[in-house]
Amino acid sequence: MNLFRLVLKLDANQRVFVMGAFAAHNTIIEDSEARKDSRILFNGKNPVIAECSTMDSHFKASIQDLCTSGVFINTDRKFSVGQEISLIFHFPTSGKKMMASGEIIRATYSGIGVKFNILFKK
Repeated sequence: MNLFRLVLKLDANQRVFVMGAFAAHNTIIEDSEARKDSRILFNGKNPVIAECSTMDSHFKASIQDLCTSGVFINTDRKFSVGQEISLIFHFPTSGKKMMASGEIIRATYSGIGVKFNILFKK
């Protein structure tokens, strides 16, 4: 199930919270014909930090971009595709947090792509 469907299941107040948390970061929304979902690119002015936990490690890293189905996290740590990961996103301008769990679907020298399984407000 993707993030968009999860957001649709939230009540009106929860939807406002989610959209406000994303919009409060001086972000750029980018549409691409190659992608089925739009991405939100986070700038360096107000970085969104993710607390990341796998079975083997716990670390903090910045989010490069986010879409309805997942996130790309900047890290130089080594991970394997298929690993489960839990995330807590910290939105600095609002002070709000969101939690998510997912699977690493891309691992590069600059970071990891995570596909969401579930997302909820903390």
